[in-house]
Amino acid sequence: MYLRVVFVLALLSSFACVLGGNLLVNGNFAQKDEDGNALGWEVWPSPLHANAEVQLDNTNSHSAGQSMRISNKSELYSRIQQLNVPCKPHTQYVASFWAKGDSIYTTRGGGSVMYIGPHGGLMRSLVAFGPRSDHSKISPGREGYFSFPWKYYESRVFNSGDSKELGVTLYLHNSSGTVWFDDVEIVEYTPDRKKEREASLARKLLQHDLQTLRQNAPGNQAFLKKIESYAEKLRVWYPEQPGEARRSTFL
Repeated sequence: MYLRVVFVLALLSSFACVLGGNLLVNGNFAQKDEDGNALGWEVWPSPLHANAEVQLDNTNSHSAGQSMRISNKSELYSRIQQLNVPCKPHTQYVASFWAKGDSIYTTRGGGSVMYIGPHGGLMRSLVAFGPRSDHSKISPGREGYFSFPWKYYESRVFNSGDSKELGVTLYLHNSSGTVWFDDVEIVEYTPDRKKEREASLARKLLQHDLQTLRQNAPGNQAFLKKIESYAEKLRVWYPEQPGEARRSTFL
């Protein structure tokens, strides 16, 4: 049975690699294996420290009904991982996930991060990102408790180099507290995805402009109605050509 599960997971990952979908198996943690653990994900270290807990949580999720929760009672290092994830060599990818944190505390520059390494392992980083950077911004000394609601994190665009496989981990490092992870993805950075990303960045900039107009037009119902019309167009707007994303056609 174990070998059959491994074969199916490898097959699914290979199909995702070819078709351009999520490289990761069970990125939304909706599927369980025979033991009730998250299908495709490995918990490290094994066994866990007595003051650590890593398990599925069906009481707190972003989308599919359950997430992965990592809790450390002291400043420990606990993680989940997928190693030997098939990818295309010399190809651009972008990774993302949703996370929520409660009372994360570190005195050693730790925190919660998604880390991706080449050649199926974790010996060095192709990209690393996540809530830890937010924590360090609000606590320059990298100390203090850090809590945050569900938030979306996206990596910079990175290249797989000569790797045919990636190593992927999400962790709570040198920290106490709790972090939840959900909807974890690594996808190829195709031309269409590039346009979507540029549209999203431009949409954020233009939404800020619209909010400024709202604040400066109190009581002017005709103008506010016009602004809301533009806001709806912005919600569904998609740039026709890369590079035109910042050009507004609304005002």
